[in-house]
Amino acid sequence: MADHPDLAQRLIKVEEACAFTQHELEQVSAEVAALGRRLADALRRLEALERRAAAQDEADLDASPARPPHAAGPPPS
Repeated sequence: MADHPDLAQRLIKVEEACAFTQHELEQVSAEVAALGRRLADALRRLEALERRAAAQDEADLDASPARPPHAAGPPPS
């Protein structure tokens, strides 16, 4: 490479760029993994909330309709 100093400099720049890119890729990969974990947690929580809402809906349907306190007349038999 002593015969081609420009080539040696270009090779150094390419190696530096490659190292930088590899470092950035590792950081991005770690961020994507963290986001995946957060998304999985959010989906578990959403599914739990959906189950609770569905159970509440079923309980509301099974309950007898309450007569509002301001309703006029005697309660239905």
